[in-house]
Amino acid sequence: MDDASSFVSLNDLRKESTLTIMEYMAMNKDEPSVANLAFNVFYERFSSAFMVTCEKVCGPFECLYDGLAEVIFNNAILNAYLKAGQFNTTNKDSQKVDNDVKKWLYGIANTEMYIELRKIKASANLSIVEDILVLESNIDHEEPLIAECYEKEILEQALETLNDKEKGVLLMCYQFSEDGKNIPSDVIDRINTIFNIKEPNRRQIKKRALEKVQQQVNYLLSKTKPKK
Repeated sequence: MDDASSFVSLNDLRKESTLTIMEYMAMNKDEPSVANLAFNVFYERFSSAFMVTCEKVCGPFECLYDGLAEVIFNNAILNAYLKAGQFNTTNKDSQKVDNDVKKWLYGIANTEMYIELRKIKASANLSIVEDILVLESNIDHEEPLIAECYEKEILEQALETLNDKEKGVLLMCYQFSEDGKNIPSDVIDRINTIFNIKEPNRRQIKKRALEKVQQQVNYLLSKTKPKK
């Protein structure tokens, strides 16, 4: 048989312990197919709780960056996949192993948070424009706090219309490219790996997600006005 994926299925992996899943994920260089399957199971088990963790990590800084928690989540979960071989625990009990994984993920999220903060200029402001998330400098708002909170609320409501895959793909595309285009090839590979999709699908998902968000933003802007 050519590789481990020839005799390991997704359903098989769902029956395995977290330690075994981590071992399979650690094979991402030598056996990427089975590592990707293991990552799917890892994502199923830990993504919900880890999203909550990312929201807590980003809590003090949420006003700096719309969608910051999602960006940290995507970056950290990818690093968990790439660095699975570095995970280490002395516990054998499954619940304790799961707790150790959550602590490990928390550490990765914290590191990603500090990396992201270094990228954010103190003078940068987030604004909703035609193409959605664009970092602009020196934006002069008459009422900056009201406008910022209003825009953030509108964008968050619009993003809630997306499913997890659509939201993740869209936010990662705009994180690494000002206009969501001309995305570096390594970032495209990273996105496709995280969401287990092919390149044509990524483009379709991004286009569909952007259209849904733009439509919802326009709808909300037409129905709601910021409080004076």
